[in-house]
Amino acid sequence: MKFARLGILIGSVLNCSRSAPQKSKNTEPTSEAQNRSKSLDDRCTEDEEWDQKSMKELLQLAKTSKVVMFGIDHGEDVGDRRDGEFVASLLPQFHAQGFRYFAVECPSSLNSYTQHFEEEAKKVFAAHWTEFGPPITRARELGMRLICYDVEKNWVGTYGEREIVAWDNLQKNIFASEPDAKVVIYAGAKHLHKTPVEVSFLEPEEVKTIGYYLEQQFPGLVTTVYLQPEKSRVSFFYDLSFYLSKHCRPI
Repeated sequence: MKFARLGILIGSVLNCSRSAPQKSKNTEPTSEAQNRSKSLDDRCTEDEEWDQKSMKELLQLAKTSKVVMFGIDHGEDVGDRRDGEFVASLLPQFHAQGFRYFAVECPSSLNSYTQHFEEEAKKVFAAHWTEFGPPITRARELGMRLICYDVEKNWVGTYGEREIVAWDNLQKNIFASEPDAKVVIYAGAKHLHKTPVEVSFLEPEEVKTIGYYLEQQFPGLVTTVYLQPEKSRVSFFYDLSFYLSKHCRPI
């Protein structure tokens, strides 16, 4: 099954607790390669334990959250398929808890495609369909309403102005008509900040992102989740984070 490995992480939280790994009793000197292997195994164990803890917290927070935002580092050329597959694997549980909207960082013009949506979306996302395709496809299979809320590709403006447009689109397409809606959002991690933040060296002023506007509208009901990229271990801006074994099992 496509999401089987990710299901193991979820299942381990829902159904059982994993026993701690046994330490080796061998006291003989180890080679450099063995030391590297041990270090890698330790990192994998630490990351998996962190993710299990985060999963418990996420499933608990989802019960009371109105909005859950997943932030990824989608890069310039291509993102990480593991991000999309992870979120796709969680959507059935969110749907079961009343989340009926899946909002995505994509041009709002895509909302007009009631037919041939996936064909058009693949053109827009291009190589980034790698990380955006799995959760979009899963959300549509579940009958969740898919909302693209971002500016168009040829749009010109500042980062802050873009966030205002995105927030207005979320309001117009979701909350204006259904104020009690529960929403999963999938976007670049920089859009998740609940407080004004400097997002670019080129634009040093602090920007209010859609995470800020959501928190102002629904205080205490927004959960932000950062899916760590392979070469970073920074997560203090967000409520929760996941490693997804990227640091110890690169693609």
